[in-house]
This record gives sequence, C-alpha cells and structure tokens, in this order.
Amino acid sequence: MKCTVILILFILLTAAFLNAENDEWGAWFKRSMEESKEYTIEPEDKGLNMYKWKHKKNELINNYKHSLEKDTSANVSTRAEIISSYYYDSSDKEISQVIDFFIFVIENETQKFIQFEALDHLTIMGLCGQEKAKSYIYSQKNNSSIPHRLNLQFHLANITIREDEQSLDYLMDLIIKAQDVETTEIKYSSPDEGAIAGYLNRGFFSRRYNKGLDYNYALPLLKQMIYSRSVSAQRTACFKYYYQTNRAEMRKIYDTCWAKVQNNSTPRAEFIEALYGLQALYSLSQRNIGKYKISFDGISSYFARLGGRKPVKNGFKYIELTDENRLTKEEKQYFQNRLRSK
Repeated sequence: MKCTVILILFILLTAAFLNAENDEWGAWFKRSMEESKEYTIEPEDKGLNMYKWKHKKNELINNYKHSLEKDTSANVSTRAEIISSYYYDSSDKEISQVIDFFIFVIENETQKFIQFEALDHLTIMGLCGQEKAKSYIYSQKNNSSIPHRLNLQFHLANITIREDEQSLDYLMDLIIKAQDVETTEIKYSSPDEGAIAGYLNRGFFSRRYNKGLDYNYALPLLKQMIYSRSVSAQRTACFKYYYQTNRAEMRKIYDTCWAKVQNNSTPRAEFIEALYGLQALYSLSQRNIGKYKISFDGISSYFARLGGRKPVKNGFKYIELTDENRLTKEEKQYFQNRLRSK
C-alpha cells in the first residue's frame, strides 16, 4: 500500500512538472493579450481624428494629393501625418471612399513607409470585414510589376487577413533563400527575413487573436528564422517563437541542434544550421524575461572551444582547440565572435 501511494505521488509530481514545462501552447502570449485589455490606453487625439476622417475626409484627401504633387521633404511629413492620423471607423458610411484613397496612396506614393502604413490600414479594414480591402490585398499578392519589397508586404498583409498557403509558401521560400548562403560576416544583412520577422513580431498574432482567428499557421516562418544568418532577424524570431509556444518546444529545438553538433557524422550543411540554432537559443537565454527566463547547458563553452580564442598580452589569439574539420579556422572564429555580437 505504501509503495502504491509513493508511486501515485511520483506520477502526480511528474505530471505537474511536465505541465509546468510544457504549459499551454502559447500561454504566455494569451495571458499577455488578456492582461493588456485591462490597460488599454487610447491616444488623446483619436476621437478628434476619427471625427475628421468621418466628416472632413474630402479635405484630408485633397490635402494629401496636393502635397504629393509638390513632394518636398516638408510635404512628405504632411502626407505621413495625414495617413497616420486614420483610425478605422465601422460606422463611417463612406468607408469605401477611404479604402479607394488608401489604394491610391499605395499606388502613387513615393515613400515606402507611407505606402506600408496605408496598406496596414487596409489590412485592419480587411480583418474587420471590409471585402473591398480584402479583395484588393489578395489581388496584389502576385503583382509582378510592383517592387519586391511592396509585394512582400502584400503577402504579409494577406496572411494576416486569411490563411493563404500560396503566400505562406512565398514567404517561406524567401526565408530559405536568404539562409542558403555561407558567410563569415557577423553583420550579414537579410532584408527579407528582417521584414518578415519584424512584421510577425509587431502585430500579426495580436490582431488575429483579438479577432478570435487562428494564427498558428505562421509559426513555421518564425521557427525557420531561428536559423537565420542575420543576428537581428534570428534573435527577433527566436524570442517571438518562444513567446508563442513554450519551454518544451524550445528544448526540443535545443536537443535536436545539440545532437547534431555532437555527432561527427552530421553533414556540413545540417551541422552549420545546428550551430545557428544554438546561437539563437543562447541569445534567448541571455534575455532578462523574469519567470520566463530559460537556460541551455553547454552552448557558451562549446563555441569557446570551437573558436579557440585565448587571451594574450595585446588582445586574443586564435588557436586550434578542436579537430572539427567541417569548418575552416575562419568559420570557427566567426561563430565564436557571433555568439555574443550586438
């Protein structure tokens, strides 16, 4: 009887530990979203701007178009202020005119950041059920005549409104293409990954969540960017992926990457990808995120041995500390320096 009680207690404690480790999928994110609803702060000028867009939209639109004709630096600021002042108003009976105006902005504006903000307004409208906005965004995702960066933004807007496999595949292809490079440049830039990671980090998940819509279909994009050659895109993606998942998922990635780097038969391409994965996890472990802080054993010491850097009188000297032959000496130094790069 005593053994039975002990066994039951062991099972209950194990289950409790596993639940604490696994948590509900995305529980951190959901909890934050619910708590944020209690502390919503509206901009002081929101009511005034909504009134203007509802009752004086012709004046605002004409001012924008007049400013666009001159297109000086001062007029860029004027146009930016007009576009940024908009707040969606479902009670506006002339909402179709506003949608047409933002389409005009996207197709005629000379400044990308203003184009993107107009598209963001259309995205919100689409999420709120405005079919005209949804249709326009969908129609532009395969428009080969527009610049690549704008086309990318349309695909991001499209997956915000709907689960579109074509757009998801397009974005994943861009990520994989950006990672299909070998580099020893710590400041390597990956503009496409940066745009995708930044967009997903800022508003995608919260917007879908607030509308009661599924959003997990975008998680593979974040997971793939954990292996980015770009330090900034990688760190953004890794943290956001953890925020949307749980500890168990991050440890699964760690276990997979760690096993690959410890296995001498792992092919070079998989070995390098695992190195990038471990570096992303190390950067995550260095973040001060309170009770959500997570650690991974051995990563720092592994890269120290791999790089072979030791202190000398006037700095550091690189020496071969391992017989790892899947990397050049330069690559070993690169991964060691990259681990703690800013």
